[in-house]
Amino acid sequence: MQTKPFGTWPSPITADLVASAFVSFGELQSDGEDLYFLESRPSERGRTALMLWRSAEECFEVTNDGFDVRTMVHEYGGGAYAVANGIAFFVNKSNQDIYQVDPAHGTTIKQITDSGLGERFADLIIDSANNLICVRELHHEETEPTNDLVHIDSISGEVSVLHHGHDFYASPRISPNGNQIVFLAWDHPNMPWDGTQLYLGSFKISGELENTTIVAGGTEESIVQPIWLSNGRFAYVSDESGFWNIFVHETGGSYAVTNEAAEYGFPLWNFGMRSLVALNESVLLAAKNTESGQELVFVDCDTQLETPCVDTFCSFAAMTKHLEDVIFIGGQSDDLSSLVRLSVHNQAIETIRSQGELPVPKSYVSIAQAIKYRNSNEELVYANYYSPTHPKVDAPQHERPPLLVLSHGGPTSKSSANFSFIVQFFTTRGWAVLDVNYGGSTGYGRDYRNRLLGQWGIVDVEDCVAGVRYLVAQNLVDPNRIAIRGGSAGGYTTLRALTTTATFKAG
Repeated sequence: MQTKPFGTWPSPITADLVASAFVSFGELQSDGEDLYFLESRPSERGRTALMLWRSAEECFEVTNDGFDVRTMVHEYGGGAYAVANGIAFFVNKSNQDIYQVDPAHGTTIKQITDSGLGERFADLIIDSANNLICVRELHHEETEPTNDLVHIDSISGEVSVLHHGHDFYASPRISPNGNQIVFLAWDHPNMPWDGTQLYLGSFKISGELENTTIVAGGTEESIVQPIWLSNGRFAYVSDESGFWNIFVHETGGSYAVTNEAAEYGFPLWNFGMRSLVALNESVLLAAKNTESGQELVFVDCDTQLETPCVDTFCSFAAMTKHLEDVIFIGGQSDDLSSLVRLSVHNQAIETIRSQGELPVPKSYVSIAQAIKYRNSNEELVYANYYSPTHPKVDAPQHERPPLLVLSHGGPTSKSSANFSFIVQFFTTRGWAVLDVNYGGSTGYGRDYRNRLLGQWGIVDVEDCVAGVRYLVAQNLVDPNRIAIRGGSAGGYTTLRALTTTATFKAG
């Protein structure tokens, strides 16, 4: 074992490796024996391809290099495609039109809509007649864009409005028998994590909606992820209790299934985000956010009992039921993310597609430690701490490492314990890293999220500074070698930290 000062260790993680990019996955959907997903390819200037997986030997793109599957509704997009009965519909980025492809009968791609009027579409679903229901964002020359819920004839491309009157819509979901629909709506000045309304409506024979009523939600209750369990019965996630917990609505009203100081949902940053999947008419598989990270659990909506599932991964995204299994994007602390198949029967797991091979031995990887500390207001703050890690080099005795503080974007986002080349670039060189989930972050309840209201650039900065104080008090870092880094909202935090405190030497 060599001895070298912290910050000078030789590292196999080069700047070129950090700058290089791997494919990423998103939006898993099942259609019979076919599994669809989106694959974003940095080597093709970020183009997103619609992929079909049947087996390790049969995985192929159903679009082509002339298409980029991405919707720009709300600018962040999501819900860019839908599949049913062997037919896929998707939104193309360049013109925001909807196209159709039938992989079983060739690769001919047919245009469905013509968005010359400035229409954008997202959160696509397919009804029993193979027509589309989705969110439309309509752009105007003189005024702000408007949003509504629309029906699109898949033959003619004709667009008709199902519901309007709110500033924003999301998450249309049709009941198994096709007779009812649930969806979310909200209005300025709320963001969807502030307050949303959950609607339930019925379809007329003509396809129009009737008996549309608000069944839950309001201006100070955020509801996300409605999901049908059976005809007349659906689950959803509400922060009525102060945390995003699971509820069920059926004839007679709604009831809470979970009542935890934990969160089974997350902000609707993008359409189509999923942390729940229905396994049958009563049991859900849910990604549960706790103080120590994300867990995968079975939740029985009848007995209200919860049981743990696999603990191999530190994040679970885009979960979907596929045949008798569940497929999700699994994040790991010591490896790249992958598409994972989970057997519900025996909890066996199988990687079906990976971002690639980890380019360094795992002995170089620093694993996140979930920590918490108090800020100057005696409020708890949560963070992930990474210690300097190297299999062949150590530091001189009594020396303390430099520290890099990371402030995530959002600002309602949340740092995860997933493997990060940026983090490992520093830890392999003998730096410590603190990835702060400052007040305003998701995963710790509504009050924690609301701490940033009117205090952006103040609360987040203080929570980062408090993290430095905590690590210095623990004798884990050198107080004279502290830097801070962040992008987007985290970039603002970085700028404020550098200009309003004397804690950081660089940023």
